[in-house]
Amino acid sequence: MFNTSGHVSSHEITKEFLLSYVSELDIFRYYIPTFKRIGVSFCSNIRKDKVPSCSIKAMPSGMLLYRDFATGEKYTCIRYVQHLYSCDYNTVLRRIANDFGVLKNNKTELLKKRELSDSIIYEEKQQQVADIRIQSKSFTFHGLQYWLQYGITREVLEMYNVKQLSVSEVNDTQIQFNNKELAFAYCFGNYKYKILRPNSHRKYKWTSNADKSIVQGITQLQQSGELLIITKALKDVMSLRAFGYSAVAPQSENTELPDKAIAWLKDKWARIVLYYDNDVAGIKAAENHSLLYGIEYMHNPIDMHKDFSDYVKNEGKSKSLELLSNLLERK
Repeated sequence: MFNTSGHVSSHEITKEFLLSYVSELDIFRYYIPTFKRIGVSFCSNIRKDKVPSCSIKAMPSGMLLYRDFATGEKYTCIRYVQHLYSCDYNTVLRRIANDFGVLKNNKTELLKKRELSDSIIYEEKQQQVADIRIQSKSFTFHGLQYWLQYGITREVLEMYNVKQLSVSEVNDTQIQFNNKELAFAYCFGNYKYKILRPNSHRKYKWTSNADKSIVQGITQLQQSGELLIITKALKDVMSLRAFGYSAVAPQSENTELPDKAIAWLKDKWARIVLYYDNDVAGIKAAENHSLLYGIEYMHNPIDMHKDFSDYVKNEGKSKSLELLSNLLERK
């Protein structure tokens, strides 16, 4: 395939032959200097791109796929290089083979490198989180009514960067939402979202790529204060905020707040109270976190609604504020 000068001969190079010695990961890394890790967004090197909008995803088959979320373009590694250099398919195979020195290099060393790359792909595929992209729309009447039952107004939704969705795309699955199916996104920045479909089956109600480092509601806090409530969900954070209480939430009751976050909160707030669900799991989590953080905890009486937002929905604002006042006074 190559002559002594290092140029490709007329003998055809196939994709199968090329990929038997060079991994898709190495091809992407060679031709995309900004690509560092599978599943992590980077800036395009094909067009002007100030905000990272491209990523490499490991498909279930093991194949790697380049995706540009700004343009909608998708490429395999070979098709990407073909697009990069605007050449035909056979030419791009020869170019990649020539750039990697497939026949000139020691094949044993190439195979060792290929084996290492395959193991990296496997490890990074195990660690990667969902790619989520959204298209939002103005809140509909039914969309706002869903939140108002918890006392949460449009202004509070905008404060916490909650959007109503027209389209969500999770990995390669796109869903369009008409006015009959409600869908919302909690937007945390850097393409991190928590999608809520309140009327869907429990299995499909939540989709998220937010990790435990994201403390819900922390960016909306004032810098300090007398009372802060750590609750278990952003819905409760917003419901409390609508009635004048400052609050934050981890990603779930069983998720510990990052050490830096809890240290900052304890330094800035005179009193911090945990307020999780009144079921067995919620009370157990509150007990554990109370000991861990060195703060007090409370919960609704066992025979009442499980959390603050549900209490608002079922009992109204006046009774909910009375409940909260009583709970805080008992501590």
